[in-house]
Amino acid sequence: MIPHAAPRPDQGAQIASKLQWLMLFRVAMITVLLGSTLVVNLRAGGGLSRDTTQALLAIIITTYGLTIVYAVLLKRIRAQRRFAQIQLLGDVLLNTALVYLTGEAQSVFLFMFSLNVLNAAILLYRPGALWMAGVCAAVILILVGHRWVEGQDQGMAAEQSRALLETGVVNLAALFVVALLSGYLAEQLKDTGARLQEADADVRHLRALNALIANSIQSGLVGYTASERRIFYVNPAAAHILHVDSDALMGCEITSLFPEAPSHEDDAEAVPNTAVRWESRRSAAGEGRILGCNLSPLVGPDPADRGYVVVFQDLTEIRKMEGRLARSAHLAALGRMAAGMAHELRNPLASMSGSIQMLSDRPGLDEDDRRLMNIIHREADRLEILISDFLQYAGHRPLAREAVDLGLFLKETVDLFDHRPPSMGMAPIQIELSVREAPQVIADADALRQIVWNLLNNAAQAMETGGVIRVLADTLDGEARLQIIDQGRGIGAETMGRLFEPFFTTRRQGTGLGLALVHRLVERHGGRVEVESAPGAGATFTVALPLSGGGELDLTEDAS
Repeated sequence: MIPHAAPRPDQGAQIASKLQWLMLFRVAMITVLLGSTLVVNLRAGGGLSRDTTQALLAIIITTYGLTIVYAVLLKRIRAQRRFAQIQLLGDVLLNTALVYLTGEAQSVFLFMFSLNVLNAAILLYRPGALWMAGVCAAVILILVGHRWVEGQDQGMAAEQSRALLETGVVNLAALFVVALLSGYLAEQLKDTGARLQEADADVRHLRALNALIANSIQSGLVGYTASERRIFYVNPAAAHILHVDSDALMGCEITSLFPEAPSHEDDAEAVPNTAVRWESRRSAAGEGRILGCNLSPLVGPDPADRGYVVVFQDLTEIRKMEGRLARSAHLAALGRMAAGMAHELRNPLASMSGSIQMLSDRPGLDEDDRRLMNIIHREADRLEILISDFLQYAGHRPLAREAVDLGLFLKETVDLFDHRPPSMGMAPIQIELSVREAPQVIADADALRQIVWNLLNNAAQAMETGGVIRVLADTLDGEARLQIIDQGRGIGAETMGRLFEPFFTTRRQGTGLGLALVHRLVERHGGRVEVESAPGAGATFTVALPLSGGGELDLTEDAS
């Protein structure tokens, strides 16, 4: 899922956050202003009356109490804007009482109304500031009017009356000036905050998208610094391919992962502008892996941010497939050439065999001549068998496909192999058959029997001192899997590459066509054969055949 920009906080949440600060500011202001006033009054000998002092204490206590009530209701009330208006009106009432007690129009606390306007601008922006300025102006007009009427009744002097009116006008003007300025600034801050939130959301969105791409890409990504060559980033695909913990690699040198990584000087001119490619061979999860690596520069605006990123893929299966294709092409070329030669040899060989047979039947031959002719006849028969096997390898007989129950087929073939005539010098062996599922394959039964027989025979010959041959069959990923595991001497690396070449053998009496024939027949069925082995550790031959009978039908006619 593609990450989207995080939604901005709603207006109610913003007001709630500001109300928390307003409550803290209210308590601090009332404590400092009224507390200091009371302290100064007591030290000055009691300039305020007892009733006034008690009233101021009552205002302080009321402020604390209301603040506690506001804090309790803050998380329970959803209409935060209306709640803010109630708190602002409560502050106006408290300030009105404070001003009334400390001299009305001549009170030193008249500036508190301007603070009410400022708080309204912070909470409700320009409309709130103008609304609060109107409320406070009405309160000041009432206070000034009350004081002026009272003064007129008591014979207030003209200068005092004029000063009272000037005080009211100045305070009213100050209220609306503060309302306009604070409202303008609040709107500007609102727009700036919205743009900052949008920019922050875009940045977070881009970071999330970048992380999503890097974490979802199937290629491994490893980033490291140019100066110290220390790893600072490993994506999940890299950790999976390398079979390592990404956290454990942070801060390690890049050579601990890729010794082949090129070295660069720590200066701007040495940073390459073109990608560098190489293949790395490493052991992961107990097996050798081939990694195709691509090194590219990471160049930022700050030279200190220079680094490199290694992008790599696991090429092991691709290289195996390339090897199989090359081997198949090579074997196909050898097969075509040798098949032609076999056809050319078969006719003169038949003539020679017939002639020797006729000569051996003539009377008057001594024992030495008859023995030599028997040797020639026997070797001619062996050559005929060899040519027949090779023509079968070359694929001149079309495949007769049919549904074959692999489990039943393997049981019959293993029983037949167990009861074969004993070979000279071959140690006793035991065969263990395990069929997890009994899949049906569309295959040539004779060709399939030849595959299994040759693999069993190869495994038996590899175990010079005897042992157990395990035969496993299962269905995996839409394929029938057959494994033949021996406990023999194993196969060396120099032999592995030529294992399926015709006429290649490591035994003196071998023809070199057994495994080549297996490889050819499996390919004709659209399958594949793989080998895992090491010297002294036995060998595992795996034959994979498609359940639907893949591969091309071989309809080539025998030309002989």
